[in-house]
Amino acid sequence: MSMTSVLQSVEQFQLREAISLRLGVNIESVLLYREQSEFLTELLKNFYTPSCRLLAAAPRIPEIAIAADSADVKLIDVYLDQPFVGDFQPIAKCLESARDMVYLANPNRMSSVTYATSQLKELASKISQGLLIIDEYYHDFSKISAISLLKTCQNLIILRPFESWITAGQIEAGFTLISAGLAHNIEYASQQISLDRLTARKGFEIFCSENSTRKQTGQIQAMSLQLATALSRWGVRCQVCPSNFILIEVNNPAAVQCLLAERNLKVMRLGGDNQLEKYLRFQISTPDKNGQLIEAFSQMPQFLLNSPGKEFNRLEKKAVIGSDIEKTMVG
Repeated sequence: MSMTSVLQSVEQFQLREAISLRLGVNIESVLLYREQSEFLTELLKNFYTPSCRLLAAAPRIPEIAIAADSADVKLIDVYLDQPFVGDFQPIAKCLESARDMVYLANPNRMSSVTYATSQLKELASKISQGLLIIDEYYHDFSKISAISLLKTCQNLIILRPFESWITAGQIEAGFTLISAGLAHNIEYASQQISLDRLTARKGFEIFCSENSTRKQTGQIQAMSLQLATALSRWGVRCQVCPSNFILIEVNNPAAVQCLLAERNLKVMRLGGDNQLEKYLRFQISTPDKNGQLIEAFSQMPQFLLNSPGKEFNRLEKKAVIGSDIEKTMVG
């Protein structure tokens, strides 16, 4: 019996067992964490050496940057040649050693770019003595997972936060799925930041609410398509993503962001990458908020947006927008 099994509470064991059974992995490969950046910090402290480097596929989330800073590890951002095409070659070209560590979210939490399992396997082989850390925050949408690689890749760590797109703000804990060869090295770090019983129970409730998650995922996807269709009617390009957000391309992101803020509509700018600097990230929420976004765009000066394929006069535009708001509200 491992040290993890001895120290864990009944609630922790039940949660690990439920994860193990549903995902078809050995229970020893399932470890729990209290907060992602905290776990990543301990992970980097245990595995990082001066002979390796830490690379992250950009745009990356704050958690890995916080962890790298806390562990005193230099983080290198790697930008893709094409922002919406999952290609690991730019990352592979930046590798200097088989001991290097790579962090990537699949899909990417900011741009939604997705990598195929075959690409992840090849990338793992290039850092056979290092670590490949895969964040599967949006797995409910993409349905792509590296779980099948756990048996063949001995350097793989998969992160699945319980604080998913559907429970954001309720809980920051999550779980990791790790290659068998890494279990002994990681379990000590996991013990230091293990879950209390209340959090373990909450995690169990969230993990077992599969039917509710599937239903809400479908609703979000339907609203994303409706919103993108409405915005594209007057030339605003949108990227529909396997997530709970869409990306909107505009000529002046800063000005559009300010105008939306005046209406209490929040969007995020994807700075740091010239190929994404024109994009705004809007999180799909309620039909009411989506309708407000459509109405806001209908009243914006055209020069702030992309040039439309068809010029709408005010009456035509008002008719189109009213129809789209109605569809979004129904959705």
